[in-house]
Amino acid sequence: MSTLNHRILPGFRLSLSYTLTYLTILVLMPLAACFARASTLTWDTFWGTVWSERALAAYMLTFGASFAAAVVDVALGLRSGVRD
Repeated sequence: MSTLNHRILPGFRLSLSYTLTYLTILVLMPLAACFARASTLTWDTFWGTVWSERALAAYMLTFGASFAAAVVDVALGLRSGVRD
């Protein structure tokens, strides 16, 4: 009797391991380095760094761009929903 391969996605394990490896290298390692660096700061230094003028400008840029993207997404989503 021949054995049948019942796997739906051939190569899934290989592609999953490839994805997790790159996720670890590109996202988790720098994030861990940021947490390691922040853990060496005193509370006052950390608080001063988080609320510095440069950090506040970065927060405003990030949240402003996210809000603008959300507005465009809602407008395009509502427009395409009307046609359906």
